[in-house]
Amino acid sequence: DDGCFRLPDLTPGGDYVVEFVCLGYVASEIKKFRVPPPSTSGADEPLTELASTEMAVQTFSLSGLIKSSVVGSQPVPIPGAKVWCERESDISMLAEAVTGPDGVYQLTKVPGGYVVVKCETEGYARNRKRVKLIVNVFPGTIEKPGRADLILHPPMDPKFRLETVLNEYAKTLRQTYQHYCSAAAAGENNPFSIN
Repeated sequence: DDGCFRLPDLTPGGDYVVEFVCLGYVASEIKKFRVPPPSTSGADEPLTELASTEMAVQTFSLSGLIKSSVVGSQPVPIPGAKVWCERESDISMLAEAVTGPDGVYQLTKVPGGYVVVKCETEGYARNRKRVKLIVNVFPGTIEKPGRADLILHPPMDPKFRLETVLNEYAKTLRQTYQHYCSAAAAGENNPFSIN
């Protein structure tokens, strides 16, 4: 659990090569070292400095095409759209980019796992897509980069938005309630009948 390892029974005076390989990490450089001859004191010296290394977490590239969706026409690429990805588990931003003239974006050095790609630009509603980037890839394996194409839609007409519709209903209910209350205050026998 502490990342330490032990290689017993190495021949004193021998030359050795150590390569560190771990799923989900970039393979480390190959280290060569020589085990010194037995010491005259009888105690073996640890080779901690010779056989220690640091390993970087594997990262991936993520690309895609951002297109518009306009009724009655073919989707066209959207240049200049802001694209970013977040880790799904904690919504922390991992990478961001802007689409080129062809609507293509490229995100690099994205850690593996589940990420959410989001895109926004002026004149369109924001969109998102969940992507799984393979984790624990064996070092040296060639993996295809992640891909997430998105289609952005024009914003909904205000008269069709749920908020607008609910506000209209609320306005009607408020007017009806005010009518009932004023009728009851005026002492009408049946304030709930509207003539």
